[in-house]
Amino acid sequence: EELAEVLIRGIDKSPAAKKRPLKEKLGAVLADRLARYDEAKAIFDELLEENPNNRQAKQYKQRILAQSGDFPELLGMYEKEKNLPGLLRFLDEYRKKEEDEGRARAAGMEMHRIASKVLKDKNRASQILESLLEQFPDDAGVARMLLASYPKKREDLDVARALGVIADNAE
Repeated sequence: EELAEVLIRGIDKSPAAKKRPLKEKLGAVLADRLARYDEAKAIFDELLEENPNNRQAKQYKQRILAQSGDFPELLGMYEKEKNLPGLLRFLDEYRKKEEDEGRARAAGMEMHRIASKVLKDKNRASQILESLLEQFPDDAGVARMLLASYPKKREDLDVARALGVIADNAE
């Protein structure tokens, strides 16, 4: 909190040319140390307005959007750059590192939505569901989605695994 106040005073008193690095540090402190994500996002938005190629501001904003579950805005950032494969990589890394199961699952489900609805890539969507089932082996919802994604006559271990998860979680 004290560091944030020092940075704010520094920004207020600094000439325009020196404000950018102080704003970047303030945004990082607000996001990383104080969990004040809305304020941090506003700072990174301002930095990106000044310079749309500010890589640090972009990366922090993407992480904040993923943590807050604001996938439509996150998708918009990547669509603007025409880099949906980059978004899938970002979400995949995020979901694997995220300790909060709900957020990790939400990121994985967003990956599936993008692959199936936006990219219309059924194989990639199935691969994402398989990876999600590995990460969340008791998730009957993911198992049902995976089972539904398989061709009707497919009979192999993947189908048996999905059916096993569903059966284990049936009440």
